[in-house]
Amino acid sequence: MNHNTHIEGQDLNPRKGSWIYWILGVLVFLILLNGLIGHDGHRGVASKAPVEVKTILPPKPALTEAEKVSILKRFSKSRDKMEGITWYESKRDKETYDSRMMLYMGSTTDSYWLRMKIRYYGDDWLFLEGVKFLIDGTVIDYPFNKYEVKRDNSSGSVWEWIDVKVNENEMGLLTLLANGNSTEMRFIGSQYRRDRKITKAERQAIKDMLSAFEKLK
Repeated sequence: MNHNTHIEGQDLNPRKGSWIYWILGVLVFLILLNGLIGHDGHRGVASKAPVEVKTILPPKPALTEAEKVSILKRFSKSRDKMEGITWYESKRDKETYDSRMMLYMGSTTDSYWLRMKIRYYGDDWLFLEGVKFLIDGTVIDYPFNKYEVKRDNSSGSVWEWIDVKVNENEMGLLTLLANGNSTEMRFIGSQYRRDRKITKAERQAIKDMLSAFEKLK
């Protein structure tokens, strides 16, 4: 005897259409599982790109005129009225015709910059191509741009020099020199060379100028 009951217009067989509910159940399970396991494989934590945190430093407060005067009074000053530039040099740097290196600063109304001068003085031409520094046992080469080398002579003596604006490369060198304990330099010419010690007074003059520039810039 057939126990399935059939009513016209309605199929009461429980097996028919059950596969549809099974598929829907599987889909719901997969959706829930995907939410529990993040994209990076860690349960409950979604994968996120690293967030870059930038530190914003407050602007350096502007110096008062009195503070600027206090910083600059330690230097000798000369004024180029034609160019509108005031030049500052260390009082430790006596303008003589010996071999030396020095740092000085230029200023207009609202800007400051540094320049570096390296000079050889002697009886014979070297035709300078660069210098080499020995700073606390570390050797640093500083080649010259041949178009920046200047030369002059008088009464049997000669001098050759460069006078350049300080950029990042020079700033690193000057900082090492200013903080060095044992410093020497070698003038390198096309055929000859000359060695000399960079004195403590020279190093201190460079250090003073770097310190002033850092405060004023």
